[in-house]
Amino acid sequence: MEETFSVLIGVGAILFWWIVLAFASRRKLGSGMSTLVLRRFVLPDDSESDVLVCIVGCKSGVMGWLMTVAGISTETTLRVSKKDILFRDASLSGSSDSLLTLKGGVASVHCAIHKPIGFIILAILFVVAGVCWYVFASDGTLGAILAGVLLGGLMLVFYRYNKRFCIKVQSTGGAIFGMNFRASQIEGVSVGIDRVCQAVDRINAQIVLLQSE
Repeated sequence: MEETFSVLIGVGAILFWWIVLAFASRRKLGSGMSTLVLRRFVLPDDSESDVLVCIVGCKSGVMGWLMTVAGISTETTLRVSKKDILFRDASLSGSSDSLLTLKGGVASVHCAIHKPIGFIILAILFVVAGVCWYVFASDGTLGAILAGVLLGGLMLVFYRYNKRFCIKVQSTGGAIFGMNFRASQIEGVSVGIDRVCQAVDRINAQIVLLQSE
């Protein structure tokens, strides 16, 4: 009875930390922007190209994927040319376009990365729980350690593939446009913080160039 109670306490503690960290990650992301699955991340190398940055993402989750397969556009697009920024958000209920001029229309551009550290904590908790079960439980076997290690490894995989990136543009009027996205394994689009920072640097450099004219 005591062993079962201890196991329930351990599982409850893990679930509690999962919920707390999930809410904390939402607060860090802020701005009410949903997380998108990245479909395109293009930084043209051609200096003659009018497009500096083009990022396209679709709604995450099974429904977002099914709508994309069905040909129903639910994409969010952030396209930056040498003169303006177009933010387009499409959903089943309709779409909206926002256009900002780089010269005088943009106050600031930001980028960020969110690493789901909660998965690291859960990985440690699972391994520790497996070891404790093996050491202290009367029916503890090596299987408990193996289960803890496997679950811990699964949490590390989740950590690796759930990093989220954010690009936000604030207009001179105070409105904020942006995207939260993560790399898509299905679409084969991978991106790191270096590429995200490169995109923001391109936008900022063009703004500075236009303001100096």
